Amino acid sequence: MNRMYAVIAVIATSLACGKSLAQHAHVHGNAELQIAVQGQALTVQLASPLENLIGFEHAPRTDKQKAAAQALGERLARPDALFVPSRDARCTPHASVVNAPVLGMNGVIEGRAEKQPSAQAGKTAHRGHSHGPKKGELGGEGHAELLAQFAFKCEQPAALKGVEVRLFDAFRGLRRIDAQVAGPAGQKAVRLSSSQRMVSW
Repeated sequence: MNRMYAVIAVIATSLACGKSLAQHAHVHGNAELQIAVQGQALTVQLASPLENLIGFEHAPRTDKQKAAAQALGERLARPDALFVPSRDARCTPHASVVNAPVLGMNGVIEGRAEKQPSAQAGKTAHRGHSHGPKKGELGGEGHAELLAQFAFKCEQPAALKGVEVRLFDAFRGLRRIDAQVAGPAGQKAVRLSSSQRMVSW
């Protein structure tokens, strides 16, 4: 199996189990990123309350909410519009793994929205036969999160010096993003806002 897709398979399993960023604090307006660089692989994990991204945290009920959920899926299918690595590194997106059970998003997407949200969104997962989360669980009534990971392959990894985060343009509900970076230069933490959106290392 191609090494990049082996990594993606591990990512999918991790997100499906609710690990990694799933433990972050649920604060409307705030989100968290984890950026990792290893060889040619650049991965970006995002954890955010759904309120920040679509304005609600339940299965879409109205036509407006269904359209918002569909637009979210379409945006997530184009990670190179949300995260822009150093141009000279020549990074291209390979796959996205998205977990938002309340919207019926649960799996790998490549180059398109994983699933068109419908009246059944939040009741049945995209893959398999597991039903949506119960009250109190991730994606159930009350708080609901989106967990996603985006994998890029960089042809010139030595030229990869940072990532411009354009989430604030796409999602007006975002006010602050706390980012953590792990790469060849070590680890660092950066707080991002609409006026400070560059993560450099």
